[in-house]
Amino acid sequence: MTNDFPYLELRSLLQLDDIGQNIVSEILGGSPRPYDSLSEDEKDRLMKKTEKRSNWFQIWLTQMAELITENHGTIETPNEHLKAFYEEA
Repeated sequence: MTNDFPYLELRSLLQLDDIGQNIVSEILGGSPRPYDSLSEDEKDRLMKKTEKRSNWFQIWLTQMAELITENHGTIETPNEHLKAFYEEA
C-alpha cells in the first residue's frame, strides 16, 4: 500500500517517533530503539511477533497514555475513561 500511495506517507506504529521505539523494545526486549535501526533479522523477528498482536488501537492508546503521563504528569480527565483504560491494559 505504501508503494501505491506514497503521497499518504503511511507509516507503521513501529515507525512513529514518539511511541515506536517503546513498542519495539516491548516486543523484542532491550532498550527502546528506532525501527529503522534494526537489522533485517530483528525486523523479521519483530514482524513475526507482531502478527500475534490483534488490537493495534489498544497498543497505540496505551502508548499515548504513557507518553502523556511522561510529558504532562497525568492522564486524569473529568470522566477518567483514559485512565481506566490504561490501568486495565
